Amino acid sequence: MEKPEVIFYRDIKNKKIIDLEIQSFPKKDIAKLLRSIHRLEDYGRLLPRRYAKQLRDKIWELKEDRYRILYFILVKNKYVLRIFMKRTNKTPKSEIETAKKRMRDYRMRHINE
Repeated sequence: MEKPEVIFYRDIKNKKIIDLEIQSFPKKDIAKLLRSIHRLEDYGRLLPRRYAKQLRDKIWELKEDRYRILYFILVKNKYVLRIFMKRTNKTPKSEIETAKKRMRDYRMRHINE
C-alpha cells in the first residue's frame, strides 16, 4: 500500500507559502512542527484526538504545542494549508477562512488530479 503524502500549499505562482509562514518561527519550534507533519503523514486519519481534530468544512487542525497546522485530506494525501501560532483558546475564524480559501484555490487549480 502506498504511503500517504503531505503536500504543502503553493500559491498560483507556485510559491510554497508554508515555507514563508514558518521562517519567522524559532528553529526549535520548526523542528517540532516538522515532527508533527511527519506524524500526520504516518498516521493520517488515525491520529489520536489529542493531536488532531476536525474544525469545519473539511478543515482539520493538527496541534503542536502553541502552534496549529490547518490541513485537509483529499483521497489519501494531506494538504497543509496554514501554520500559525495560536494565541487564544479558540482557533481564530480568520485562520480557518484562510485555510478554506487555500483549499478552494488548490482544488480549482488541481481539479484533474
